[in-house]
Amino acid sequence: NAHCVAGLVEAGLTKRFNVLSLEYRGRGRSAKTATGYRIADYVEDVLGLIEAERVTKPIICGHSFGAFVGMVLATQHPEQVHRFIILDSSHLLITEGTAVLIKSALDRLGKKSPSLADYLTIMKQMPWLDGFWDAQLETYFRGDVQQFEDGTVQPWTPPEVISQTIDHEFEVDWEAHVSIIQQPTLLVRAPEPYGKRPLVPAAMARQTAARLPNCHLIETTGNHMTMLFGANAPQTVKLITTFLQR
Repeated sequence: NAHCVAGLVEAGLTKRFNVLSLEYRGRGRSAKTATGYRIADYVEDVLGLIEAERVTKPIICGHSFGAFVGMVLATQHPEQVHRFIILDSSHLLITEGTAVLIKSALDRLGKKSPSLADYLTIMKQMPWLDGFWDAQLETYFRGDVQQFEDGTVQPWTPPEVISQTIDHEFEVDWEAHVSIIQQPTLLVRAPEPYGKRPLVPAAMARQTAARLPNCHLIETTGNHMTMLFGANAPQTVKLITTFLQR
């Protein structure tokens, strides 16, 4: 949800830049439709935001899935991507194995928790957090759920939204897009384990950077999620700021 940047904002990102963080269709408080979850649909949503806010020389920063949207946006609408920042992601993650793994974990999206406190307790115990928690991360997880009159909560995002999105990812010729991205690009890798290993292994990050014509690869601290929050956020902000000030 849009609160994924809360830690970066707290670490000073908005002191130098105007930041717009959107909730994609089907996520957070955005509309939930039965269909319309192709990469092209997400690209149109970003273009709509850029137009509505009259942004000039947009810098597109995509974390995880957001980087996939940014890759297509950068090639199909290059005039709308002044620079491109990829936060711990790679098109090489789009494999059948990854799709099966993610889909196997979607059940939780359709389940209710007895209360917001119960939901937050479950989130705090996620192994990839390894005990990490702060106010901004809590804000993010609070933004992930809707609360009902009886006090129960449930994630805003229906599991079928993620499932459809994953299926549509395989419709894109990712190599064709990545190889022609001409904008200056920063790939920030999170080196710490996200489960058993980092989400983007070092070798995969190097392969991805090599395929991008104008890419600088660098590591921050933390893992796929914690790179955005707490003590890791200032380092991530520093890397972004240095890249954009070149």
